Amino acid sequence: MGGVSWDPAKTFALVIGVIEWLDTSSFERFDRERRQDRAFYAQLKARGVPPSQILYLEDRRATLSNVRQSFQSLLSEAPEHSTFIFYFSGHGDQDAGQTCFATYDVDGDHMSMSGLTVPEITKTLQQEWKGGTLLLFADSCQSGSLDEVVQAFEGSDVRAASLSSAAPEWNSSGNTFAQSLVGVFGGDGIVDLNGDRCITFAEARTFVHREVLWKEGEPSGASRTSNFNPDFIFASVDPALEVPHLDGPYQIGDYVTVAIDEKRRMVRIDAFDQGQYEVSFLDEHTSHRPARPSFLTRLVNSVLVFTKRSADQPDVGQEQPAWVTLDQLSSPAFESPAAVGDAVDVESDNGYWHRGVVVAINDDHFCKVTFRPEDWPDEWIFRGCLCKASDEEP
Repeated sequence: MGGVSWDPAKTFALVIGVIEWLDTSSFERFDRERRQDRAFYAQLKARGVPPSQILYLEDRRATLSNVRQSFQSLLSEAPEHSTFIFYFSGHGDQDAGQTCFATYDVDGDHMSMSGLTVPEITKTLQQEWKGGTLLLFADSCQSGSLDEVVQAFEGSDVRAASLSSAAPEWNSSGNTFAQSLVGVFGGDGIVDLNGDRCITFAEARTFVHREVLWKEGEPSGASRTSNFNPDFIFASVDPALEVPHLDGPYQIGDYVTVAIDEKRRMVRIDAFDQGQYEVSFLDEHTSHRPARPSFLTRLVNSVLVFTKRSADQPDVGQEQPAWVTLDQLSSPAFESPAAVGDAVDVESDNGYWHRGVVVAINDDHFCKVTFRPEDWPDEWIFRGCLCKASDEEP
């Protein structure tokens, strides 16, 4: 393949996971079920990173002072040609023009002065890091700002790459990213998109983006320096987790639409057997600012499902996995109701409608909307979720 493989024995890692904060008036505690930092920490140890080379700061231990000391300790011990992994899970936000990750003792009113900022991470690594490879991961709102750290090393000898739960300028809401990242390092065959039994950075980027996009309605982030090989290998596929590579246009794990009773449902392919695909149905998207109707409402407006081996006799009102044939499947397609410059209406979580103007459209089915009046910042919204503005103000 030509890609360099990750070497756990030569890896130093700082893992930070925070689900509760001292400033309870500014930060709401996360549900414990969302916690994935422990799983990532366990995965690093299981892969062979020496325990003495991993520092894990959880909740009350994840103060700014401890984070800084941990950075200094690990970076000073790491030799040349080693790998450094940074992982953060918790709250993230913008303050004073900087992205800040909320350490346990952060002051919500002055995050840039009391939390871990992206500029500080960049400066610390540039001054202290002597190794060769940087792997940066964050699961929080505004985590796409890790791109700034990566790009700071462009043109240097350091090979840097990042994966994040949110693209730049985006918030994030669920734990799909963290679960996907554990799968990447754990050798889950569902990430092996080309079936060669190796999981590369390119495959991890595509897999994570796909999972976060379809499960949470949000784009994830990814960045790398030009000298970081996209064929860098995170893991070999665990034989117990191997997924068969299928002939034909679709693979296990793909998100597609299925024709049911002349209507279409959004599904994920989970298995293949005797010429039929087992699919599970996606819930309607509940992104952090959903519009009505959502793009899945437009596609998924039937509750009919198929039972195995009886595709001509759908059961009504059940959301069990279904078995369908190839001719019933198709790739998702979205028709945008708006173009750049068009006025649109977007519904907030509390049911109020807001008027905005589309100022950009990207390749991932999102429109960037500037709201009027300026009660919200510019925001990226699924293009299939937008409603063309009516003549009446919302």
